[in-house]
Amino acid sequence: DTCEEDVALALQLQFGDDAGAWPGAAVSSSSATAFCALDCVDDEDAAAAFAAQLEEEERAQGFTGLSPELLQEQFQEYEDKLTRDDAEEWHGHGDLMQSGLARSTLTLQGMDKATCFSIGHGHLREKDFYELLSLNSVRTLYDLRRSDHRGDVHTSSEQYSVRALKSTCKARGIKYKHVAIGRESAYGILPHIGSDEAQHALIELAWHAKRGRTAFLGFDEDWRMDHRQVIAEELVKAGHVVKHITTSSATEEHEQGHAFPDFIVKEEEKLRKLEKMRQAGELKRPEKSAVDRSSQAIACQLDRGSQQVDAMAELAAAGNQVELVQAQRKLARVQRIAEKHGALAHKKLANVPQWILEEAKEQEVWIAQKKAEKLLASKAAASGESADSAGGGSKSSTAVPVAGDADDAGLKEGGSLMVECLDCGGQFSWEDLAAGDGYCAVCSVSAAGGGPRSDEATDMSSSTAPSLMVECISCGMPRTWQTLEINDGVCDDCVGLDVEGCASDRTTPAVVAASASVAVSADEPAAAASDRASGGGGSQQPSGWRARRREVAVASAAAAVS
Repeated sequence: DTCEEDVALALQLQFGDDAGAWPGAAVSSSSATAFCALDCVDDEDAAAAFAAQLEEEERAQGFTGLSPELLQEQFQEYEDKLTRDDAEEWHGHGDLMQSGLARSTLTLQGMDKATCFSIGHGHLREKDFYELLSLNSVRTLYDLRRSDHRGDVHTSSEQYSVRALKSTCKARGIKYKHVAIGRESAYGILPHIGSDEAQHALIELAWHAKRGRTAFLGFDEDWRMDHRQVIAEELVKAGHVVKHITTSSATEEHEQGHAFPDFIVKEEEKLRKLEKMRQAGELKRPEKSAVDRSSQAIACQLDRGSQQVDAMAELAAAGNQVELVQAQRKLARVQRIAEKHGALAHKKLANVPQWILEEAKEQEVWIAQKKAEKLLASKAAASGESADSAGGGSKSSTAVPVAGDADDAGLKEGGSLMVECLDCGGQFSWEDLAAGDGYCAVCSVSAAGGGPRSDEATDMSSSTAPSLMVECISCGMPRTWQTLEINDGVCDDCVGLDVEGCASDRTTPAVVAASASVAVSADEPAAAASDRASGGGGSQQPSGWRARRREVAVASAAAAVS
């Protein structure tokens, strides 16, 4: 009797106190007796008899069971939950969505609701930043900061670069992963947040947040002025909770409805415009200031040395195939720039595998090809504009031979194109002038010897004469050329003095030419020729700086001839 009462009480508590809530709640003493017998005797026949007795009692009380549709929905819900649990089987490394089952099953809305944290580094010190993470018990950090078109993340502080964060988080036992949401190639964060890449990253974030405190990283300390606001909106819209960590270590729960700042709203338009300008070749590289090109800056760079980057360590740090391809492309670019700049390169690679060197050469060839195509396109556009401005008439005559301009330029008896020399104006065949870049052989030899061409002398006299400072051939004091030209290179103070050799110097045209050519330009070959001309007859010996100028001029003239 005691066994029967205990079994009846247990069944009543299991199925509910209200007998009308479920027809099977009213348990008779006979069923209790049968259940007691089943408990005491482990027999399959007794179990089948008990089940048949319960079914008969339910039928007698009018219980027909659940509808087939409701049963199907319940079983489908159980099946979906089991499938979702199988898709969430992950060790936490690599990519959660790499399997087809996870991609087809997991969604941000279907994930179990979790609480995510967000933090922006801004200009915080490294110690303060990790202290904020420690105070909020964050053990997983997802770096969702945007990148440029090369995949690099630019920060004002070196300790918040991807490489530095990966190292410092590992030292502090924090799991770190970088996924660029809102990069330039995706035209900003608003178009990118709905893509599969961004959604997969947010699903991983929710997966980690379900199992431990997880935060995602942004640039600015204020989430209202950061891309984190868009990510938080997406998570809250899916039913998750987002709490922003402030600089005081307090948290602020995110609420929907905040307006995005203008730089986020207009980001897509700006990036699309930049891409078109880059493809058209209209985007110019920023020019360095005079301070960056100064001798002091170059000396400091040479003294500081280049940063050594271990290529194999960078490749080993890649978490998946996509990161491996990006790392290989970046290393090839660093290698190409290091070979170009030599000792002035900021970064140099160590332990470089052969395929990185080959890809660097391929990049160099591709860049040269694109530059050549751009130059040809610009020349074609310029020729088209000149043809349009001429109104469809004959083309303007140039020094370059064109098949259609042979009649306008004139021909020799043998059929060669006749072109004027740029210096003396004589008529010569283009084959003779091509070797001298438009100058005949006589003018090229005179230029190589140091004498200025006629057009160069005209340009020097017209453009530089007003502000030209020349030394007096007698006393050596600098005077304006207008003053010295009146007395053939002698200043007014020396005109009245009876200095030995002064008159002869004043009447020597070679001396005047030497002084003028040296003062005009130290790099012109005319300086060397004039100094040689003055050194034979003048009594004044050239100083050390004049000798150095003459050597530079002779060397440049020899290089031009070769």
